Amino acid sequence: MANVSAHMDLPSRLETLLFSFLHAGKGKLSKRAREKEFQGLSDDEVSFVESAYVEAFAWQNQPGNQPGRHI
Repeated sequence: MANVSAHMDLPSRLETLLFSFLHAGKGKLSKRAREKEFQGLSDDEVSFVESAYVEAFAWQNQPGNQPGRHI
């Protein structure tokens, strides 16, 4: 998610909130979040942060990477 900080100037609080919404939506911002908290982001910026999130956390979607599972 460091990519997002380098490309967008978001206040820390908003960046944290963005991460929380992306995590809850498995990498996608909900329509409500886009219209309320993140109405200032363009469609291109939303696409960028969604892609950056998926890229940064893709390993979590691999088989066997469930919470609490230790090898």
